[in-house]
Amino acid sequence: MSDTANKASPHGAHDEHGDPYAHIHVSSWQTLVAVFVALVLLTSLTVYVATYDIGRFELAVAMGIATIKCALVMGFFMHLKYDRALNRMVFLGSILFFTLFLGITVIDLDSSKPDIESYRRENPVKTAPATEESKPSGEATKPGDPKKSGEPGQHQKQK
Repeated sequence: MSDTANKASPHGAHDEHGDPYAHIHVSSWQTLVAVFVALVLLTSLTVYVATYDIGRFELAVAMGIATIKCALVMGFFMHLKYDRALNRMVFLGSILFFTLFLGITVIDLDSSKPDIESYRRENPVKTAPATEESKPSGEATKPGDPKKSGEPGQHQKQK
């Protein structure tokens, strides 16, 4: 193809190869660097916020920052900002349903917390009895010896 055909085409030199999936750099390098700097700053903000106890807002703040970072990556690095509207709708629908399912899970966890706590009070975690491997070396045990075999006896405190 001639140079005039390449200049008229938005794809430039990629058209002469006939490759419909050729990668096109829509964003300038300044835009990509600005997005990268924004992602680094948002990551720093996430680390900074994590050092403070803000109570029940911790998850909301962390998820909000992560959502902004996700939108930047999808919009600029995945070129979703410049893509067809249908693709944007699919991504936004996916995020909407993920948020909905996550919200339902969190609501369910809050409603079942009293049941979980009462179960833990009624059924404490039991520890396993001492085994031969957990005893200090040098202690020989004889079968039936209550002092050293791990069997409850008069010289050993019952658990």
